[in-house]
Amino acid sequence: MNGNGEERQFAPLTVWTDDSDSACYENVLLRKELKRIALNHIDYCLNCGSCSGGTDRMLFGESYPSVCRTAMRFINPNQADFQLLKMILKERMKYIEIKRILIKK
Repeated sequence: MNGNGEERQFAPLTVWTDDSDSACYENVLLRKELKRIALNHIDYCLNCGSCSGGTDRMLFGESYPSVCRTAMRFINPNQADFQLLKMILKERMKYIEIKRILIKK
């Protein structure tokens, strides 16, 4: 839940993907309807000051300019948004597991 400070523009609920500049979503293939939803939620840099600014990012097989390190932002997500969030959460979990395995080797 978002507070009353600077984040009030995202109230009452906002979900950010936290991929921390990873390559996690670079080549994930989405069905047409999910890709349309994803493209509507790309988190373009707003120069909030928490980092040095947006970067060009590859998301779902395409390049986008000035994207926030969180990659996507869902303000007051609806049922279709949650369907996409569930899918990208699974992709993130796979990515983390692969990285964990590679680190152990």
